[in-house]
Amino acid sequence: MKFSNIFKLFVLLSLGSLCVFSSTLAQYSSECSGSDAALAAKWNFRVGNAADNLHNQGFTFDVFDNQPLEPQAGGENSFIVSGGQSDVAIEYEVLMNVDVLLDISGIGDGNDYPPLIFYVSSPSATVLEPYNEWFDLNDIETDSEGYFLIAAGEFDSNSAEMEEITIHWWWNTSFYVGTPDPDITSAGDYYDKALSDYNSLVNIYNNLANQANSFFEQHQRIVTTVDGVEQVTYNCVAGDACPYGDSDEDHMAAYNLLVVNADSALDAVNNSLKMQYDAYDTSALAALAGLDPADPQRIGIKVVGSQVTPDKI
Repeated sequence: MKFSNIFKLFVLLSLGSLCVFSSTLAQYSSECSGSDAALAAKWNFRVGNAADNLHNQGFTFDVFDNQPLEPQAGGENSFIVSGGQSDVAIEYEVLMNVDVLLDISGIGDGNDYPPLIFYVSSPSATVLEPYNEWFDLNDIETDSEGYFLIAAGEFDSNSAEMEEITIHWWWNTSFYVGTPDPDITSAGDYYDKALSDYNSLVNIYNNLANQANSFFEQHQRIVTTVDGVEQVTYNCVAGDACPYGDSDEDHMAAYNLLVVNADSALDAVNNSLKMQYDAYDTSALAALAGLDPADPQRIGIKVVGSQVTPDKI
């Protein structure tokens, strides 16, 4: 596709993802016998791309894992949340921000969204509904900063456990045009199905168009003059008796019906889901490629860790 190289450049320069996380820790103090010294709890809540690459500030996390975005493309990327054997129990929340994808004009008809869908999975953290299944960018409810909660978890005090969060993505235009189709089976994904239907419609159109184009070759009009009077007969090339006899009116009616049917078949081709998908995808690629690569924009992932208060332990 002619937009691929431009679009890949855009993805690499302008549509990365940034993961930041914050934590709140009320430094509970306990009284030591014979002393009024306050003991501060050890706090080692961390997040990172791998078990040996954990951080207690921010880190770069690319949801798309440096893959180019293009129609039907998909993938996943994961990060790890760790309690880091902190002295206290920790609750955490994972939030996502896709505002960068909600403000791209020139796509579709009133739905200015790249046709991306996501879902979140984790073997141990709790993934909130509806984000545990494929979701699109329509009607996402966010906080004032554009974040929405996708997952949560908890670590006991002194826990060395690590919990993996995976964000899956897929360029699936069916969620924005027609009926959402998240199924991938032996019959193919949504586009394969649309392409198969499209090919069938094209075959129907071609058959009808060929019939219309060859109608008067198959039904040859012969005019003879006998005693100054024209007589019209038709020679059916197929060799059978012509079903329309020697009537000009009946032949034109049959021909016009083929033309109408061919035109209807062409409309079905032009309005097929495959053509609608292609039109939306082309607009999305053009709009995304038109963004200014000098103005990087990010999908945000935020992880917030909080100490579990004593009355909750």
